Amino acid sequence: MDPNMVAGRTFRRKFRGADSSEVNSFLREVADYCRLLVLQKDQLEQRVASLEAEVNAVRTLERSIQQTLVQAQETSARTVDAAKKEADLIRQEAAGKAARTIEEAYAALTGVKEATIILTAKRDAIRERLKLFLQSELDMIRSFDSGEPSFSPERVRTGLKESDEMREIEEIIKTLGDEQ
Repeated sequence: MDPNMVAGRTFRRKFRGADSSEVNSFLREVADYCRLLVLQKDQLEQRVASLEAEVNAVRTLERSIQQTLVQAQETSARTVDAAKKEADLIRQEAAGKAARTIEEAYAALTGVKEATIILTAKRDAIRERLKLFLQSELDMIRSFDSGEPSFSPERVRTGLKESDEMREIEEIIKTLGDEQ
């Protein structure tokens, strides 16, 4: 029913009927009230449509934010996993390098210890031979001083032996000099 129908409505006349001016006045009031209700209804429908559009926009934005958040969480998780894997790899490489460095240091230390032992043994051998040689020479000098014959067959053999020892000492010293 629309307000114009209410305002334009006519009734048949009967005997002893209502005052037509009062009825018309009442119908105009009802029509005005209906117009007001229709206007309010139209305004409310526009407001509802506007609010529904806003709600739809907010829902779309919310879905977009949720999707972005999920993607950010997934990206963050992948980044953390990649960083952990890279850190593990770096730790493993560092551990391997450290182990190789330690092995190399032990090998170098072992080589230095072995070289020290060999050089100490060579030094001790040279010292002993040098002592024997010097003792032999000292004995020879003493024999000159005492007047004993210095060229006995035994002395010649000892002298030759000492000459061989002297050559051997010189070779060892030369070898040591070449190694350094």
